Amino acid sequence: MTQQQIISAITSTAGIHLSLWQIGITQDPSERKAHWRDTEHQDVRYWTEWPADSLADARDIEALFKSDGMKSGVGGDLSPSKPTYVYVF
Repeated sequence: MTQQQIISAITSTAGIHLSLWQIGITQDPSERKAHWRDTEHQDVRYWTEWPADSLADARDIEALFKSDGMKSGVGGDLSPSKPTYVYVF
């Protein structure tokens, strides 16, 4: 999905209460969701993810929503050659 499509989808999902949401990027959504649920003990029932066109796009989207007040975890090693997903919960 394009940056604008993901931004629109996140805005639609989170509404105006951005500070209540967590945003992140990953190349393994299932593993990351399990991490948040099992290791960090977070409620992931509203988990939603979108495939980004590139790692750079995903990073830009994450940075935009972080600057608008969304919470974010610590980043990891991601490869620009693998599919990357933006997620919120």
